[in-house]
Amino acid sequence: DWENYYSTMSFNAEAQIVRELGKFLKEGSLYRGFKPVLWSTVEKTALADAEVEYQDHKSDTIYANFKVKSSSIKEIEDASIVIWTTTPWTIPANKALAYNEALDYLLIEINDNGDFKNKKIVIAEALIDSVVKDCGIHNFKNLKKFKGKNFKGTICKHPFFELGYDHDIPMLEARFVTTEQGTGIVHCAPSHGPDDFNLCLNNGIKAIETVDGDGRYTKNVSLFEGTHIFKANPIVIEKLKDQKKLLSNGELVHSYPHSWRSKAPLVHRATPQWFISMDSHKLRNKALKAIDDTKFYPSKGKERLKSMIETRPDWCVSRQRVWGVPLPIFINKKDGKILVDDNVFENIANIYEKEGSDCWFSDDPQKFLGNKYKADDFEKLSDIVEVWFDSGSTHSFVLEKRDDLKWPASMYLEGS
Repeated sequence: DWENYYSTMSFNAEAQIVRELGKFLKEGSLYRGFKPVLWSTVEKTALADAEVEYQDHKSDTIYANFKVKSSSIKEIEDASIVIWTTTPWTIPANKALAYNEALDYLLIEINDNGDFKNKKIVIAEALIDSVVKDCGIHNFKNLKKFKGKNFKGTICKHPFFELGYDHDIPMLEARFVTTEQGTGIVHCAPSHGPDDFNLCLNNGIKAIETVDGDGRYTKNVSLFEGTHIFKANPIVIEKLKDQKKLLSNGELVHSYPHSWRSKAPLVHRATPQWFISMDSHKLRNKALKAIDDTKFYPSKGKERLKSMIETRPDWCVSRQRVWGVPLPIFINKKDGKILVDDNVFENIANIYEKEGSDCWFSDDPQKFLGNKYKADDFEKLSDIVEVWFDSGSTHSFVLEKRDDLKWPASMYLEGS
């Protein structure tokens, strides 16, 4: 229908996208959370992939010990799990450890004199030679070999356990754990890495803001608040030594992301983003039921979609761009609550129908709030909704709005 084609940029569509967002806001499943992005502490902004260049960078490396608190593998209950990382400053933000269920792991006892004499540690069998060499271990005994899958349910203690970091550190299964480098166990700080973030979110561990825009630890990081992360490595290393949790430390020159403008090294930092919860209002269950009630041709499409929905974390729907439909969000300055009011959502939608959504960025916020609220009491958000939400709303602004069509669709074509 070339005379009356649909496009996500039409004013009609933008208005309907606001109404759809309003439904999620109204039921409370659209919430503010944190997600790690590549951040420049110099420019104080998140960077897109195209603004990132990789250069050689010298990093501090550490092998650190996480004492086992409880495990179904009885022999490791008095041992420590060893991790290796090139970002010691992320240790205070640690929330979990990741292992690969398919790898073989070894429990060994160190027999060298020193702080770790007679101490037992766990590492991947394939990395034993490099770990022993890096850590200067000359004399050790193999006690047990086991598969990664046996780690299931194991809980560790944070290396700073005795300094107030007394939260449990669960061991979680993750495909991204390999034997290329390190120990075969990866330390996870969900605020500082996409893999860590997704793994933790899937296991009910949410990221919090541990580093501010300037690159300093926030009040959420006890012992280190206010310290700049680029100056934190020696402090963290010293604390690990004091706690007898540092097996070894060194340096490594490797390829590392830098800003193409300032040439400064970048960090992964969790910033506030907006998410639609898959579970709070049973969205995952609704979606899985809908998939079951749908006939798929070919039938393998059903399994593909189903497995995606079963494991997908909460959906990050915000972007920091100016060329999309803005999230219709006002935040109360007093209590930090989102303004949820059908009249306001409908008012915004009606304005978009006449003028399009670009006016959100330029016009007086009072225009969108109407007469019921004072603009001075609210902060107006400038994030846009990510484009897959636009595309996911097409059924609503095409089928529901056209007399010659009906909702729901009788057939839906999916790209792949």
